[in-house]
Amino acid sequence: MKRQLIFLTIILQATITLGQTKEQKKTEKWLNKKGIQLNTPKTPEGFERQTDCKGRPIYRKESADTITLITWNGSIAEDLKKFKKTTQEPGFNIYKYPSEVQKNGTVIVNRMSESKFIWRNDTLYLLDTYNEAAAKAQLKLMEDNFAKKISTEEYRRNLESFDESKYPFKPKFKIIYYKGIFKDSYRYKFSKKENFRMESVSLVEMWTENGRTFYEINLDTHTNGRYRFSEDMKYLERNNCRKK
Repeated sequence: MKRQLIFLTIILQATITLGQTKEQKKTEKWLNKKGIQLNTPKTPEGFERQTDCKGRPIYRKESADTITLITWNGSIAEDLKKFKKTTQEPGFNIYKYPSEVQKNGTVIVNRMSESKFIWRNDTLYLLDTYNEAAAKAQLKLMEDNFAKKISTEEYRRNLESFDESKYPFKPKFKIIYYKGIFKDSYRYKFSKKENFRMESVSLVEMWTENGRTFYEINLDTHTNGRYRFSEDMKYLERNNCRKK
């Protein structure tokens, strides 16, 4: 039996090796040499670690009624040259970490970002940091580049020197959920007093797990508006990530 298991292991390893490309092997060899493992980010000091519904890390910290989350915010493919530079950047393998080596040798790097919430009197507030005016100015640069009004070199130069301070904006907290919000309807539109952007929120799903009620909501906003949480807010994530 032991010999059969060894034989099967050898066949499996050979099959995996045959399926790898030259570029993939080169990248994986460099990662092994540097002792860099996939999907093993470290938890920042002062945070506890949870996972989202896709198994990615969530870093969570609580202070009184304030909840700080650091969660997945997108992935990017980097060639080995670029990835080597990424490994030297502050926060590598904490706020950005490798998750996969593709057949073309590129490394998928998961990046994370911070969100702040307040859970007070059965109401969930989110700190909105979106600077709409600055975003529109950057979009205008991109459109001008596509329309050939400015060269790609000029576009990159303008983007690198872009000064967001010219577009003043003070982040504000806004309500995105409160207990009983979906009592009469699966959708609710906030007043300006509740949510300065006057956004709407809808109930995507509600379920029970280990005796606790969970919700998934979708906030109609400028970016990803999916949130999943337990009714006591001991679990909270901000990813577009369905339970089923």
